[in-house]
Amino acid sequence: MYNEKVTIDRFHVAKLINGNVDDERKKVYNKLKKELKDDDVALEKIKHTMWPFRHHFENLDKEDLLRLKALFEQSPELKECYDMREDLYRIFEINQTIESAKIMIDAWCLMVLQYKKTDNPFESFVKTYYKHEINILNYFSKIHSSGPVEGLNNKIKFIKRRGFGFDNVINFAKRLVLDINLKEIYIPKFA
Repeated sequence: MYNEKVTIDRFHVAKLINGNVDDERKKVYNKLKKELKDDDVALEKIKHTMWPFRHHFENLDKEDLLRLKALFEQSPELKECYDMREDLYRIFEINQTIESAKIMIDAWCLMVLQYKKTDNPFESFVKTYYKHEINILNYFSKIHSSGPVEGLNNKIKFIKRRGFGFDNVINFAKRLVLDINLKEIYIPKFA
């Protein structure tokens, strides 16, 4: 029998959080565009903030930092939202035990539920976390990501779509070898 634990890795946690937080950014940005329609200078400063907002603060260059700072000056609540998202990422970056991760994530969940009363971008994550708490916390037991496997699966699906019309499995396997750089020993041999 297999002795593996079901694990939800940080990639899936980030995907859930990022979508909701980015929706919040869009709402705030659209609201600011209406409010600042007569202030061209302020409007220009908050343009092109999508990518800086989606990235981690430490990975931004000087220009992106200035754009993000201008956006946060116009909307301090959006900065708070951004910081809360970054706090959760930092929890997943720390090499720690399941017990300490649980304490940190539970404290984070309590904090973000007080963020806003309506349209809280973290509410769906908190519900998902408590529903799948054991599986999410299992990530901290070995800290592995399924990202490489999922990337390979997506590449295979793309090759399959692109190769519509392959007559046999051998041609499909050859295409995989060429695109994924697999060793030829993995190509099935048929008589």
